[in-house]
Amino acid sequence: MKAYIKLEGDITEEDSFYFKELANLIEKECDLSVEIEKTEPQVGMRDSGLIIGLTIASLTLTGIQTFFTTLQYWESRQQNGELELKYSLLVIVYTRTRKEKHLLKNLSQEKLIELQEIIHQHQLQPSVEDEYIEVQILKQR
Repeated sequence: MKAYIKLEGDITEEDSFYFKELANLIEKECDLSVEIEKTEPQVGMRDSGLIIGLTIASLTLTGIQTFFTTLQYWESRQQNGELELKYSLLVIVYTRTRKEKHLLKNLSQEKLIELQEIIHQHQLQPSVEDEYIEVQILKQR
């Protein structure tokens, strides 16, 4: 199953920095390869473009729990004052028959298990490209 993570709204260098930090955390904690999508470099910018999206191509059923735990950890660092900006994470799970949408901070352990079971049931059938997890990172104002 694929997973896509994207920042919603105007992206700053600071957002891009935190997004890169999230990519590194996913690679380290989940042992997953993360593809980084960037904007075209702008004149006068230090970096080679702002990070606007992350793609994880091979998220396994057993890795979903670790993936969500890692996202929850990254989101919780804001409450500890480790991140300056405040973000909310919206998780959307798409399968052939359902679309489940949840704020990550409201995702209980029971709901996570239910989502894993839904995904598992659909993975027993031939895989199609329209089944994936999308995580939208929303800036809080």
